[in-house]
Formats: sequence, structure tokens, C-alpha cells
Amino acid sequence: MISSVPTASSANATAIAQEGMRRGLAQFGTAAAAIAQGNLDPSNVVGQIEGQRTYEMNAAVVRTADEMLGTLLDTKV
Repeated sequence: MISSVPTASSANATAIAQEGMRRGLAQFGTAAAAIAQGNLDPSNVVGQIEGQRTYEMNAAVVRTADEMLGTLLDTKV
């Protein structure tokens, strides 16, 4: 038997993941701006990588939530 997932929790996960994507993008942008200004501190390179990975991970959460919602809609029809 397939258990139903409340739509609110899916929407909440998506909202949290979208905020994580914004944070990752901001972190990447801050580090990229510092590097563009000539600050080649290794922490800026690490900041870019962390920002990119944060964005990627949260985007995966959004994709998964989208797939789960699609699966739920397919099973209910």
C-alpha cells in the first residue's frame, strides 16, 4: 500500500530547498566577487565550491519533491 504524503510537507521541503539554493548562490557570488577583485585567498575558492555544492544539493531536493508529487498525482488518477 502506498502511504500518502501530505502536500504541505512537500511544499515545505520545496520552500526550504529554495532558500538553500538562494544561500548557495549568495555564497558562491560573494566568493566569486572576492576572487574577481584579486583576493585569491583559498577560503574564497572553497567558498565557491561550497556554494555550488549547496545549490546542487538543494536543487536535488526540489527535483525529488517534484518527482514525488508527480508520482502521487499519477497514483491518485
